[in-house]
Amino acid sequence: MLDAMEVIVHKKKVPLTSKSINDLFYLPDVEEDEYFAMMTNINWDFLQQVLNIVTNLGSQWIIRKYGSYSCRREYLKSVAKVWLYFVQYNFMPIAYSSTILME
Repeated sequence: MLDAMEVIVHKKKVPLTSKSINDLFYLPDVEEDEYFAMMTNINWDFLQQVLNIVTNLGSQWIIRKYGSYSCRREYLKSVAKVWLYFVQYNFMPIAYSSTILME
């Protein structure tokens, strides 16, 4: 069973922490940056605001049993699809693109 702070990468459990991400991309450790307050105060209302901004009317979060949130790519507004494409294929190429995970 996955911890809420773990993801599966190449069939291995990987901790989803700032330290593991920084180590992967050879970035310096930063304890608190300008986004720290936002990331520590995520709640349902905030997630709904995000969904309303990036998706078409009527879209809903898919809530997985491990507590992660995602939405289908087809529900994204055009500008969000462009950003998804940019992030997906320029930062970390992957072979699938059917959902966006919010973890």
